[in-house]
Order: sequence, then C-alpha cells, then structure tokens
Amino acid sequence: MRYMLGFLLSLALVVPVSAQQVAVRDFATVNLRGTKPSTEEKARAEQEAKRKAWNKYQANAPESRQNVYMSNAAVFLEQLDTLCNITFYDPVVDAAAKTYTIKINLACNENQISALVTRLGGGGAGAQPMSATGEKPQISLAFFVRRSAGRKQFIDKKISSSSATVETTGSDISGDVSDDSGSSSMVASSDGASVTQRQTTETKGTVESRDDEFTYKFDPADGVTASVNNVLTAKGFEPVEYGEIAGSCEGPTTEQVIEGTSGAGNIPDQIRNRMRNAAKACEVGFFGIGILQVEKEEKMLDGNTRVGVTLILQVDKAPAPGSSRKFFSKVAAINVPSSQIGRNRENATNLALIDAAQRGTKELTEILLNNRVN
Repeated sequence: MRYMLGFLLSLALVVPVSAQQVAVRDFATVNLRGTKPSTEEKARAEQEAKRKAWNKYQANAPESRQNVYMSNAAVFLEQLDTLCNITFYDPVVDAAAKTYTIKINLACNENQISALVTRLGGGGAGAQPMSATGEKPQISLAFFVRRSAGRKQFIDKKISSSSATVETTGSDISGDVSDDSGSSSMVASSDGASVTQRQTTETKGTVESRDDEFTYKFDPADGVTASVNNVLTAKGFEPVEYGEIAGSCEGPTTEQVIEGTSGAGNIPDQIRNRMRNAAKACEVGFFGIGILQVEKEEKMLDGNTRVGVTLILQVDKAPAPGSSRKFFSKVAAINVPSSQIGRNRENATNLALIDAAQRGTKELTEILLNNRVN
C-alpha cells in the first residue's frame, strides 16, 4: 500500500491556482543514518523536494523557456524561495527502513518567473566593468569534460627476511638456525637431566607500493556554453567563443586539444600555451581553461541518479597590446564541486556540469570585479 501511495504521489498534478500562480505538489525521500532525521537530513530532504517540484513545474513550459531553465538551473533554485510560496507538510519517518519523507506544495508567481526568464534570456544589467578603451573586457573560457576511462592497480610488493635463535638449557648445545616457525618451547629428558629449548623468530622487511594509475577521456563541454555566457554578459563582460579564437588566430581546435591529451589527466602545458597565445593574438583580455571532472554515479532509492562534478578553472590575463609585459598573469584559480540528481545518469551529469560551470563562472566574475581587474 505504501508503494502504491508513493506512485500516486509521484503523479502529482501541476495545478493552476490563479492567473498569476501555478501550484506544484511532490515529495522527496532521503536515507537516514539513524532512526531519527538530523537537521542536516531534513534540510537535504527539503532541498530535494524543491528540486523535484521545480523540475515538474518547468516540464510544462514551452521549449524556448525550458532552455532558459536548463541553462540557469542553479539561479532558479537559488531564488526559488522568492519566486514561489513553499510549504512542506506530512513528514514521515520510517524507522525500519531508515528513511525520511516530506511533501511539498510549490505555488509559483508566474509574473516574477517571467521577468527572471526575460532577464536571463536576453542578458541583464549588472556591474559593468570597462577596459582601458571604455569597452567591455573580453573573456574566453574553454571548458572540457574529463571522465575516468581506465584504472590500473598495483599489488604491494613485500620484501622480508627472518632469523631464529634457539636457546637450550640443561645441556651443552646451543646455536642459531634459520626458521620461519615462529616462537616455540620444548622440554625433553636426556640421561635423566631436564632439557628446555626456547625458540624466538624475528622478521624484518619492507613494503613497496605504487599509486593506482588512471587514464582519462576528454570531451568538449558544449552544453555549458549558454549558461556561462549568460553569467558573463550579466556581469558586464563580453564572452568570446574559443572556437572563434582557434579559427581566427591559429589556435589548436577543440578536437586537437582533446587528441593531444592522449589519455593523460590534464591538458599538456604546450597545448595550453598555444591556446593562450591564440587568445592574445586575438586581443582577448582574459583566457581560461576549465576541466569538469565527472565523478561516480549513485543510484537513489526513488530511482533517480546522483552524479558529482568538480570544476577546476584557471584564468589568466593577457598582456595588453604594446605593453612591455610579455607573459600572461594568473588572476584566478577556482575549484567548485557540484552534485545533482536527475532522471538518469545523462540527465544528472548535464545538470551537474551546468551547475558547476555556472557557479565557477559567477565566482570568477566576482573575483574580477572585486579586484577591479580589467
């Protein structure tokens, strides 16, 4: 009966409340470490319920609006408390299964959401940093997806030696022998005399170990471009596609970059330098390379999949044309983890990639604006 109830709840309808509001009902279940939910576990359940309800809301939107939702998923989830009236109700603890379930009612303000969609879809006003020429500073960010393609494990090599000392009392015999039998004691009789023999073994050695070796597969991260460019534009920067730089200023193409990694864990310095020099030749002020590392997937009890992604982003500033400075200078090094839940592995991975890239870009723009780097 409980499973049937859960199935019926999962089919919760999107209900129009008024001309300006649409209500969505859903629920979320999380695993517990104990028999009672902690504050952290309750918060995790509420966050998951919000995510599921929001996904159900946006699933009924036109395709053009869904593209804006997908590209700015983190923005909408961050602002959900102001865009919608949220009510949690009917919390249920299953002590035997160690689960906690919470229901949610999400009543969203259509006017506020439409305004945010318009702002994100067409860029928005915000901080407007200017270059020395009075123009928006140009920035190019090249993102790549990295996945583990293979793993080679090494067995520890043990090198050991042992020696044994045998001591005999009650007779005239004693000496050293080599044995691996451990420690022992023996009592015997010889010509009516009592003989006691004790043996002690000492083992010494070393262990040689090697770290596991991984091979990696790189892919272009085209799916994050729209959300990254939205953040850059909203903060007053002019995004430049790396493909344009490679085509106009003789930089390595995305395909050549991927081919040049040859299973390595990172992009070789020689290729990075060629990419940076191409950006410099195109007079792009800032250039960065972002690696989006996809972690293992985790199957959830409700059938969804959780995937983690970690962004490693380094951004450099090119020397200005005519400047005596010849080399790039690092202006930001960013590490952003993300974990997202989706219908399947592909869906969860896409959500995590977009979220990590978007949050990393937002952190980058804040660094540049706060330090007045232009």
